[in-house]
Order: sequence, then C-alpha cells, then structure tokens
Amino acid sequence: MKRFLLVSILLFILISLNGQNILQKEKLKNGLGFAAGINSGVGFAYKHKFNRSAYQITFGALYHNSDYDCYYPKEDIMEGSADTTKVWIEKCDGPQGSGNIGFEYYFYLHQAKRSAFYLSVGTAVFSSINKSKNQKYSYVNIDSTHYKTEKVGNEYYKTENNTKINTGFGIGIEYKITKNIITSLGLPISFSFSDENGFNMFMLIPQISILYYFK
Repeated sequence: MKRFLLVSILLFILISLNGQNILQKEKLKNGLGFAAGINSGVGFAYKHKFNRSAYQITFGALYHNSDYDCYYPKEDIMEGSADTTKVWIEKCDGPQGSGNIGFEYYFYLHQAKRSAFYLSVGTAVFSSINKSKNQKYSYVNIDSTHYKTEKVGNEYYKTENNTKINTGFGIGIEYKITKNIITSLGLPISFSFSDENGFNMFMLIPQISILYYFK
C-alpha cells in the first residue's frame, strides 16, 4: 500500500511537471520585439506561434520635417563666355518620410529544446515620400568676356513618391536566449519590384529579429 501510494505520488508529480511544461510552451505563443529584413520588413514586430508554424507582422515609419535647405548659386559676374543653352535645376530637400509593413509565414522543419530550423515565405512593402523646392538656372552672356548665372522662372515644389515590393522565401534558425527571449537569423531570396528600378532579384540578404514571448 505504501509503495503504491509512493508510486502514485511520484507519477502525479511527473505528470504535473510535464503538464506545466506543456502549458508553459502553450502560453509563450505571442512575441513582441524588433525585426529587420528585406522580406519581413523593418521595425516593430509581432509574432504568433502554432505547433509547427508561425506568422509575423512587422511595421515601421520614419518622418523628418526639415526646412528646405537651399544653396542657390550666387548671380555673380564671371569672366569668360558660357553656353547659354545649358539649363540646370538646383534642388532643395524638404520634409521626408518612409514607412513599411511586412508579413512573413514560418514553417518549422525541425525543433529542438533551444533552437529551431525553419522555412519562411514573406512579402514586405516599402514606401517613401520626398518633398523638394526647385529652381531652374542658366548662363547669360553679358558681353564677349563676361557672363553670369541667372534664374529661369520661379521656384516650384515637387513631391516624389516611391514604392517597392519585396517577396520571396528562405531558410533560417531560431535560438532561445532565455525562457522568454528568442532571436532569429534568416537568409531569404527576395524578388523586388520598385517604381524607380523595376524588377530586381536579391539573393541571400540576411534578416534578423529579437522578440520577447509571453502568454
């Protein structure tokens, strides 16, 4: 009877500890932190884990509200002669902003006690906006031996927008630094399309993340 009671107590303790570990693993499914990658996006990140898979959402934004810094050329008289057909634009940079959002899906190929090996598929959209103040200039010959720089028309403002979409797949590893902090390093292949450069392919550009996991 005593042996049976002792064995029962030991089994109860083992089952309880195992149940606590399972519950603990089930609780630590949500992660918050930072991520940086061409497919994942750059900025704050949220990750939710399932048994063999996970998804991550990353977003970030930056805005710089600066005055228009202009360095227009002086309209001084210079010696020599100039090409009066030449016209150029002096650009003054103003407010600038950028933002991105990314979604990535992970499938775990192998999971160990402190590490995991995964396959990832992701898409990120990067967008930027730049405002500028512009002034056209040209050369004007005063006489046969002197010329000067002169404004052409009035100043005008210009807004430039550029959007880039990255999508691709890759492999990576996760490593548990502590019970709650997990970092990851991935090597994705990315296919990129932008307004400026059209289609490009980037291969094996590392992306990283560090997240704190909780219930």
